[in-house]
Amino acid sequence: MSDFPSDQDRLTTLGDVDSSATRSIEAMLHDGTLGSAWHAEQTSSTNSIALQAIREPGLAPPITPRLFLADLQTAGRGRHGRTWQSDCSSMTLSILLPWEPGTNPQSRLIPLAVGVGIARVIEFELAPVKVSLKWPNDVRCAGGKLAGVLLEASASLDFVVIGVGLNIETAPDLSLQSGAQPTTSVAKIAGRRISRYDLLQPIVAGILDTIGMLADDSVTVVDEFRSRCVLSGKSISFDDGGQRSIGQCVGIDSDGSLLVEVNGELRRIQSGEARLLRIQN
Repeated sequence: MSDFPSDQDRLTTLGDVDSSATRSIEAMLHDGTLGSAWHAEQTSSTNSIALQAIREPGLAPPITPRLFLADLQTAGRGRHGRTWQSDCSSMTLSILLPWEPGTNPQSRLIPLAVGVGIARVIEFELAPVKVSLKWPNDVRCAGGKLAGVLLEASASLDFVVIGVGLNIETAPDLSLQSGAQPTTSVAKIAGRRISRYDLLQPIVAGILDTIGMLADDSVTVVDEFRSRCVLSGKSISFDDGGQRSIGQCVGIDSDGSLLVEVNGELRRIQSGEARLLRIQN
């Protein structure tokens, strides 16, 4: 028998959870932003728990959108097998949504939409701060990485899990990691103390609102990502069939692909990682 909590209740809590987060979750359940939620004092990875929730045999289908939130995440994952360093000063969450690629051709736009949603919220809450985005999934501000996004799909491809890590009170020191970007935090940008769950409700709502735009107005989402993209017009290195290549980023295609010019040839990069050859703020 699995010890994974069922969806009998719309809100499942495990352990001595942060009450301020619980209040925000209850508000989102009440206003219809969320269909259900899972909130734990500690877990390994919210993305792993979300994927487990849809793989467990015998469980009723989750009521979506379903939020998975952990006050402490001990084995968070980033892209390409990296770890996401998180502690009690950051906000780590996952959102589970139904998503069928056959009827949702905008699948590759989800990471872009999530980034745009987070950027809008940060700028609104911390005006006049300006937020930029790095293809495909990094949120940057004041020269540092503020948040990252990890997108994973269920084996049956009928659900998508959107993992978000956001530095709130402090930023991890990644200076000893090879190729690591500078980091920053919401509190550092704001110049004042901010509790880590102050932005939980607007961040979740902002992400869901922007993803909702993909069905009818994906052009607006892509255009906004383009306007914020720090790679456009810059010399970059990028993954190209397992090899690192160098080229000039010329923009973002309508399907979310990165457009790179290499020796006069235009290439469309649909997945992987791209880096500025020299970080430019």
